[in-house]
Amino acid sequence: MASNKEAELLERLSAHAGMVIIREGEAGNCAYLIQSGRVRVTVSRQGKQVELAQMGAGEIFGEMSLIKDSTRSATVEALIDSNMIVLTRGLIEQKLAKSDPTVRALLPMLMRRLEQTNSALLNKADSVESLIGVNRAIYEKIEASLPAVQKKTLANMVKPKLDELVLAIKSFQDRYKDSD
Repeated sequence: MASNKEAELLERLSAHAGMVIIREGEAGNCAYLIQSGRVRVTVSRQGKQVELAQMGAGEIFGEMSLIKDSTRSATVEALIDSNMIVLTRGLIEQKLAKSDPTVRALLPMLMRRLEQTNSALLNKADSVESLIGVNRAIYEKIEASLPAVQKKTLANMVKPKLDELVLAIKSFQDRYKDSD
């Protein structure tokens, strides 16, 4: 936690509802710690804005620019009037210099993994096949975690409903696939 003296020195940003705080593709050199309010994080994919998250007090966005020189990977706009503390690269470097060497070594690795995960999620196919695959994977994960008695109940109660959902989606797709 920052001392009162440190807190007084930190730069702040107030954003009114609808204000774009950072824009995808722009250069970035700071992150933001939300003190109050709510923001929406979006990316542009195939001409559409895709919402990745909504964030509130205590959460940080724009953190990738603190670790590496690259453009912003998302747009963040205030959903309601919001107040943030600006976290500069210099400030973070000062704090990291005082931290344990293990923490300093872990941070770049965790950032790379976060970036890879975000990329994988954004590039995942939006198709009926991917929906069915996710459906199957979730069912199998839940099933694997249950005792034998509950597996039978899951199979009897849930599996038929999931199969019904898959059939309905496939039927809808077959009926309307040529209407684009």
